[in-house]
Amino acid sequence: MPRQDSAAGTRRNRRRLAAFAGAVGIVIVAIAIVAILVRPNEGQEDARAELQSRVTDMYSAVFRGDYASAYQYRSQACRDDFAQEEYVGSMRDLLGDKAFPGSKVHATVQLQSDTTAVVTLTPPPGPDFPAGSRTWTKASDGKWYFDNCQARTPGPTP
Repeated sequence: MPRQDSAAGTRRNRRRLAAFAGAVGIVIVAIAIVAILVRPNEGQEDARAELQSRVTDMYSAVFRGDYASAYQYRSQACRDDFAQEEYVGSMRDLLGDKAFPGSKVHATVQLQSDTTAVVTLTPPPGPDFPAGSRTWTKASDGKWYFDNCQARTPGPTP
């Protein structure tokens, strides 16, 4: 009889070990799922940082009155519809030759998709600076471009 008790005990221990291993496995899977769901999407954070950098660079050029440099941040569709000379002229008409030297770029970025975002300057840098949201798109070169041009849609350009 001792052999049967020993064999039965071994089977019980194996079942307990299997149950324990299964429970541990379930806990590990649950932790992994929570970590994936809770962790911010790294791709979105990278895209947001890249866009924020481009927004800062473009608006810094606008604030300096360097409209020719700011034009380089326009999407290809905007550049096709609105030549650089027209853009520079329209910006001078809109903002004059006054710069916004003390202005800092404070922008709220909302990613709509992998290739589209809405950017809002908060607050606008000055009383003569048009408020509102602007559309930015990511082009095939992987860079973000301002895509809310006056020639394509009604409203202010900057």
